[in-house]
Amino acid sequence: MVYHLARIPNWIQNHTIAHYPTHIIRQISQPPFAEWIGLHVLILDQKDWFLNLIQWFAFIFSMFSISHITAILGGDKKQQFLSALILATIPMVILQSSSTQNDLIAGMFLLMMMQFLLLIKKDFCILRWHFAFAAASGLLLLTKGTGFIYGFIPGIFYLYLCACQIKGRFKHYVIYAGLIVLILNAGHWIRNYKVFKSPLGPTYGLNNEQISISTFGSNALRNVGLQIQNPFQSINKFSDKAINKIHSVLNWDISNPKSTWQGSFPFKVDKLRHHEDYSSGWMHFLIFLFLSPLIFILPSKKEEKYLWMLIAGTAILFCFILKWQVWHCRLHLPILMLTVPLIALRIKKPTFQYLILSLFLFQALAPLLKNESKALVAEQSVLKQDRFSTYFNNRKDMETTYRSLKKFLLQRNKLENREGDVAPVMPPQDIGLISANASWEYLFWMDGSKLSKRKVNSWEVDNESKKTSNFKSFMNVPIPGLLIVQRPKWRKQESIELGGNLYKKQWEENGIAIFE
Repeated sequence: MVYHLARIPNWIQNHTIAHYPTHIIRQISQPPFAEWIGLHVLILDQKDWFLNLIQWFAFIFSMFSISHITAILGGDKKQQFLSALILATIPMVILQSSSTQNDLIAGMFLLMMMQFLLLIKKDFCILRWHFAFAAASGLLLLTKGTGFIYGFIPGIFYLYLCACQIKGRFKHYVIYAGLIVLILNAGHWIRNYKVFKSPLGPTYGLNNEQISISTFGSNALRNVGLQIQNPFQSINKFSDKAINKIHSVLNWDISNPKSTWQGSFPFKVDKLRHHEDYSSGWMHFLIFLFLSPLIFILPSKKEEKYLWMLIAGTAILFCFILKWQVWHCRLHLPILMLTVPLIALRIKKPTFQYLILSLFLFQALAPLLKNESKALVAEQSVLKQDRFSTYFNNRKDMETTYRSLKKFLLQRNKLENREGDVAPVMPPQDIGLISANASWEYLFWMDGSKLSKRKVNSWEVDNESKKTSNFKSFMNVPIPGLLIVQRPKWRKQESIELGGNLYKKQWEENGIAIFE
């Protein structure tokens, strides 16, 4: 609602994917590949019914990819099938497969990188594996900012494989791969550089300000704390006390602002939630930790050890680079997905395979049926809700306000609601937004689930993106018929002068005001 979806109607309205003036710079600075797919879906259908399918298809492709990785590592057909099912039962995979986030898509590209990396190690001279690896790498970087962390060690391992070749052709492979990555990302990086003077855009204060053993250790403990949240509250309380005690004994600040993102809630090992932002993979994580020593104790392929070291190295890099935040469970997802083949390969006896699979399937029932955003069996089931209400399952406090806003505009313009009281539409005049940096802008483009024809533009932008208003595409933006204002500085005024027009406040509720 804030940027994943909101950037799509902006692109459609502007007839370009160029950066545009916005109060929410995440809309333009963040890697856009997942939303580019959504752009085509919304253009073709003019409704947002199918936008969730993007991550759902990533879920399906990830199952095929993880099965192939297991096969390359020597797994039989049962273990290949088992790995696909284990992946499908990770709670965060289930929850995100019906969402419009992009963590599952990033995980899919990371799996593909690993898949093609193993094939390159098996037969270095097949050029198409190099191209496929480079394409997966480039698309990972184009999907999510943390793709640089996920893809760093696989990229280093690829360079190592190339350097080990004595025939002198490795330079060509590296150049080809690098060009593919660059071509895929060059457009977005150039647009970012023009606006933010950095190809990657702003960091939003997400990177650790201090690199030390204490900040790494604290981040590692707190990230583990997120992944071991489980349905048993007594165990959660014990884990929370233990992690706090370790910090106290070692004199580490558990809320150190240099290693804790300022927008996050305080650390706590809390009750397991079935939510696409917070859900842990506690059972998968603990079983992986339990089986990890067996990879080095029992006979196993070198590739299994390499994969384990890649997972461990990526997790370490993650803790060194990123400040801790309460939403890290979803950022852990691509790393957690990589653990699946190692779990499947260590479980060889049919009895244990059935036991483990039964546990995972049982664990998967709750996120499948009681997803906090899209519950199937709860009182607020999506099977019973109207379409408009489903937008607010994560923020029920906002639904009444948005319904009141649309109702006010309809009455003022003497328009009838074409969809009854279920999915309020808005009058057709152009809208000017003076938003806060986390406003739900997406809904101002939509009439129910259908994309409207009205123009919606941001006004009085005071961040780096305001320089894009000098670009030719945005020099003749029409003066809006009304203003929707959420920034406190502007909202408190009784009138606003804009573009030579005077707008007077007509309505205000819960932090949103309308000027006309």
